[in-house]
Amino acid sequence: MNIIFKPEIKSLGEFQPNYIFHSNQIKNELMFFGCNIEFIRAREAQAPITNALIDEVLKQMAFEYYGKIGLPTDYIVVDTRVTMLMPGQYPSIPGWHCDDVPRTQGQPDFSKPLNCQHYMCLVSANRDGIIKCPSSTEFITSTHEFEINPLKVWQSLHEQAELVEKKTRFVKEREIVKFNQLAIHRASPAVSGGWRLFFRLSLTDRPPTNEVRNQVQIYVDPNQAGW
Repeated sequence: MNIIFKPEIKSLGEFQPNYIFHSNQIKNELMFFGCNIEFIRAREAQAPITNALIDEVLKQMAFEYYGKIGLPTDYIVVDTRVTMLMPGQYPSIPGWHCDDVPRTQGQPDFSKPLNCQHYMCLVSANRDGIIKCPSSTEFITSTHEFEINPLKVWQSLHEQAELVEKKTRFVKEREIVKFNQLAIHRASPAVSGGWRLFFRLSLTDRPPTNEVRNQVQIYVDPNQAGW
């Protein structure tokens, strides 16, 4: 199956306020998995940064959809993760992939409609007080056609994406970025130690599950274990 991956990536500015978050503010932020806004609003005292990010993204969406009738999908869903990173660690699986592609028998299925849109932001509190995210997200900004193995979708995508000449860009600290389901991206290894909050608001066909996330994983290159 050949898929043309045409990324639609747009920077929407910087998340405010302009001050450095203390480590405890990031560390104590409640995490969410597949939650609607009402569920998160009810827990605002436990997730002040997430609620502030929702406010900022909804403001951007109001400008974007002004004068239009309805949103392109049925649900607004928010996912967040808080991770403590050391140099060389990854906050998520480091292979090239896309977000929120519908699945069939456990594998992403590109034959299904792909009208989901994402808004993401990374917020961090570095131990040295510098506003610099320990680990950024890297996007492929050029268009590519890859032959996808439906039994090993992300593995086949990653292997081919590693071999081609491509253009990429990294998400900046507190930059709000909108992207589509065909925007290939991956986590990058942490360049410094510190706490990192990943925020993603999605316009999606996926109904909310409204779960509080109680744990996250970090990943390491087996050839670079230790810190």
